[in-house]
Amino acid sequence: KNHIMLATSIAVLVIAIIIGSCTYLGVDRSKEATTGNDPCFGLAFPCRSAEELSLASTDGVVANVTRLAHRRSPIVLRHSESKSWPAFNWTFETLAKRFPVLPMYEQQSSSVFTTFHDGKPLEPFLATKQWAAFNKKVNVTTATWLHKEMNATEQVTHLNFTRIQPPYRYFSADIRLLREFWPDIEREFGSHHKFVLADSGVQRNVWVGKRGTTTALHYDATWNFFFQLKGAKEFLLFPPTTQLYYYSALHPHQAHSQVPILESNRTALLSAYPAFLQSTTCTSTSTTPILAVVYPGDALVVPPFWAHQVLTKQDSISFNVWSDSPEYEAINRVYEQPIPFESSWGHAKLWSAALMFVEELCAQVLGELGKDVIQHLFQYRWQPMIDAGEFDHQQLDDARHSTLRKLEQRPVLTALERSRTKAAVGNLKQLYQHVPSRSIRRTLVQNYIEYVLALVTSPNVLQVPLLLEHWVSQEQ
Repeated sequence: KNHIMLATSIAVLVIAIIIGSCTYLGVDRSKEATTGNDPCFGLAFPCRSAEELSLASTDGVVANVTRLAHRRSPIVLRHSESKSWPAFNWTFETLAKRFPVLPMYEQQSSSVFTTFHDGKPLEPFLATKQWAAFNKKVNVTTATWLHKEMNATEQVTHLNFTRIQPPYRYFSADIRLLREFWPDIEREFGSHHKFVLADSGVQRNVWVGKRGTTTALHYDATWNFFFQLKGAKEFLLFPPTTQLYYYSALHPHQAHSQVPILESNRTALLSAYPAFLQSTTCTSTSTTPILAVVYPGDALVVPPFWAHQVLTKQDSISFNVWSDSPEYEAINRVYEQPIPFESSWGHAKLWSAALMFVEELCAQVLGELGKDVIQHLFQYRWQPMIDAGEFDHQQLDDARHSTLRKLEQRPVLTALERSRTKAAVGNLKQLYQHVPSRSIRRTLVQNYIEYVLALVTSPNVLQVPLLLEHWVSQEQ
């Protein structure tokens, strides 16, 4: 293993490539001034500019929204139809007149906003992170906020956004919640309904933020059509093949990456997150991150499961349309299926059943790809969280002792119980076939594995990583 890591490290550090519009920077250039037109200047990994289409020259393509979305690659639409919407003429003063007070998310210590989901099983076990630190809202008098903080002409980049002074704030709301103040607000966005691709999961948000605020790297399981109305935003997008060390699906930061992607020191990233750099290459468009900047009148198609970090380059007003992807709809049906466990079973038998269920799931749903799923789940999700001190050390130690005791007591399942397990997984296999991408399917299976293990370890879900760790040790 050490020899493999050494060879990989040498290979990664010595390569310097420029292929087409894909630029690789293999040195730490964080302190140098930006030069030229390289959009990826200073990043520690290769990236390329997003594909662009112009409404004026591609009416036939843009008109067919479904076909455009199903290309499954980020596309910038220059001069989109949003330029004909009444909302395109909004100013910050327009918002101040309509919404005298805005409930805004606020942070003092960081301009990077990360979602902290409610009710996640791991929340009680976190060492320092608390819901209030990520979900603080303040009612801000819109006119005062605009006068003091907005309408600045300075533009920031992915390297100098930290120069912006606190407090850091942004506003986002579904337009349905804004009808109280603006009853016909939906008309402001013209024919936006054509960008709704499913009957479920439909949400249409207005976004307002000052320059420098950033949405942390995460993926959505939805289609996302994003329209820039004022100012500018920069999207850094990663394909589903990228190893982004996601937080556990049981963690409040579910679907967010643990990788500090703006770290410009490639050696530091290679040491802490080697698989991330190894999965971002210039050799194929399916593995190269994409950088896209949208200006007023532009739209961006963000495909499902493409991770993205969003920087507000200039004071900004945006609008987007979400709707569920086919994968999301299929996975909802997966979670509706019964699991062949009996409520009368004790913890030891539940663990035996869960471990067999997961093994069968990996084999049937992922095939050859399933052989290393458990190892990857522990190595690329849980181990970094443990190393970073995410969890209370005493609780983790207690969970380790109780896990070892229960593993010693595991009974063997009967032939009938094993048969029921295989049949249940067979039903799930049919549903997972609606997820054609191998990378996305693996992510979704890993999420589901965590869900199953959380069921049988509840309420002490800190036993989940310890079960995975034991599993990996048994395989080696």
